[in-house]
Amino acid sequence: MANVDKKIEFSTCGWYWTPDTEKEMVDYFNSFTGKNESFLVWLGANIAMNYILNKINKQFDVYKKGEKNGSN
Repeated sequence: MANVDKKIEFSTCGWYWTPDTEKEMVDYFNSFTGKNESFLVWLGANIAMNYILNKINKQFDVYKKGEKNGSN
């Protein structure tokens, strides 16, 4: 049986800017003025997010901090 108390911590890559809020991210994406540029930025971000979430969902059970095994 796996050790369910093992903590996994994710980190971000320092090579790229990482927004702290959704508003910061949306403002940055909307700063691209060309229709095609804006579309490609949003498309790339959504593909990357789906890829990351899919990998996490397939490999891990994720619980909110302070909760143990999904219960309060």
